[in-house]
Amino acid sequence: MSKTTTDFSSTLPILAGLLPAYMMTLCYGLVSGIIMTIFPGYANSVGVDPVFIGLLFTAFTSARIFIFSISERLSNLGEARILRAASSILVVGGLSIAVFPNFRSFLPTMIVIGCCFGAIFPLTISFISRHFPNEKIGAAAGSYEAVFGVGSALGPVLAGIVAQSANVHWAFALMSVFAGLMFLFVRL
Repeated sequence: MSKTTTDFSSTLPILAGLLPAYMMTLCYGLVSGIIMTIFPGYANSVGVDPVFIGLLFTAFTSARIFIFSISERLSNLGEARILRAASSILVVGGLSIAVFPNFRSFLPTMIVIGCCFGAIFPLTISFISRHFPNEKIGAAAGSYEAVFGVGSALGPVLAGIVAQSANVHWAFALMSVFAGLMFLFVRL
């Protein structure tokens, strides 16, 4: 057996043991994909000017960066506690976007969603990385990104199907369902 096959087969038990974390990451990717791709068109369709859509994403990203910068302090509060709170807030955020479709409601919602995104990424990748040996840290990061990427690719398609077959508001209800599933998969 080649070294590559042995290395991969020794990683499989680690991956299997982290299945709840990967399922949470998949759901996070689904939520992220919906926010990044469906939300801008939705905001425009309910009368938010493109300049203000840009402002919404600036606020979202600024909040995300701020929380990234304090993520180590957040982890002191308990990773599972923070991830459950972020998941719960994302449920409310998705419903808020669906029910209150206007700039005044979108702004605080996008800030709070940005805060959640800023907490979820570093806490989840840190948790996954701790379960890999140091020589496989690249596998840890790669596996996280692969699972997140699958979610980011599927989220827009699923939300687009829902938006087209029902109503675009339901796409954000779907986002809330995925965020609720995130909560269920927190097992840190």
